[in-house]
Amino acid sequence: MTLEFILILLVIIMIISFILAKIKKRPKQDFRSVDSVLPEVRERLNSDEDSVKIIKYVREETGLGLIDAKALVDREKGDGTRMDDKELADSVDAMLLEGESEIKIIKHVRTETGLGLKDAKDYVDEVKNKQ
Repeated sequence: MTLEFILILLVIIMIISFILAKIKKRPKQDFRSVDSVLPEVRERLNSDEDSVKIIKYVREETGLGLIDAKALVDREKGDGTRMDDKELADSVDAMLLEGESEIKIIKHVRTETGLGLKDAKDYVDEVKNKQ
């Protein structure tokens, strides 16, 4: 009975070590920034590619979750009411001058552009530095 127990224990240990080795060998994927993916997303939307395929592409390239990737694609699809770069910079500048909190300004930038948190914060900081 002791021998059977030892053999079962060895098999369990081997299975666990095999699983752990597989987990450790998974390559870490280097994701692209949202900014770098937007031109291709726009191009795919203009070519009337299926939104589901575009969302999948965004998720694979950026590491965004389903909700964030769908929101980004929906914003890019939009109805043509998004601000252009100059309008956005002007609105951020005005918000800064009015003393709006940085969090509200970053949320505004994210809503208008579909940028991630870090990219939106960097954009706000860049506009701040130009003042």
